Amino acid sequence: MDTITIYLATCDKTSHILDATIFLYKKFINTMIPHFKILGFTKPTLKNWENVEFISLSDKPQDVSQWSIYLCNYFKTIDEKNIFFALDDFFPID
Repeated sequence: MDTITIYLATCDKTSHILDATIFLYKKFINTMIPHFKILGFTKPTLKNWENVEFISLSDKPQDVSQWSIYLCNYFKTIDEKNIFFALDDFFPID
């Protein structure tokens, strides 16, 4: 079975939604095995860490005005042709 890496951006204020978001991805992406890379600041508490990796965007306190810069700096470091990127509280419908 094929795998897919899903990058989910989160922040400390919204990371509580990750359990539900990851559950829905695992339930509805049934043609591939999803691997999640959570991009955030403080490692969230999740019920199930299977196929989930946390990546800290900064060791400094989060600054909402710098959020897109943190993400851009991270994506410059990876070597992938295509990525699946979403926000933690936004489930794509198409």
